[in-house]
Amino acid sequence: MLNIPIKADQICAIIPKLFNSRASVVLIDISGNKYDVPRKVKYVLKYMAWYFAVDLDALREECSRILGKKLYLPVPFRKDIIMMPLKLRQSGTGGETTGYINYCCVNMKEFKEQDLILCNGISIKCYNSTDTVYKHLKAAETILYEMFGYNNLIKEKDRNYICPLYL
Repeated sequence: MLNIPIKADQICAIIPKLFNSRASVVLIDISGNKYDVPRKVKYVLKYMAWYFAVDLDALREECSRILGKKLYLPVPFRKDIIMMPLKLRQSGTGGETTGYINYCCVNMKEFKEQDLILCNGISIKCYNSTDTVYKHLKAAETILYEMFGYNNLIKEKDRNYICPLYL
């Protein structure tokens, strides 16, 4: 579990890609650096769960109970690290297509239809529809509110960090 080049609390995005017909990911950290890791997205999520000493299955079960759905659930490791799933790669050549972006690293002021701008200025192309992206943002915000309390949500809104569904 220790062959990831950055600490789990520095990860902003986990983007799947193919490298020599093998699954790998690009990790983007808070300062905007990119790291190629020859592992699957699931491995990186397990690494993050190990780093934060949480049970990934229990987290998903709790999020499923809160949101009332079983697929495409956000994964809340901490109140400032809520990884939300999005389709970040087209599925033409096989391999993983779903990556994860930290909800708290998305710059809501510069949110455009399917391009997510991170707080470090990096733009990530998302292949979900705009409505689906809004639903995932809303789900992550609901998890933030339900699991970590109302005060965190108000703090986020004061920083103009509002989910577009609330506008």
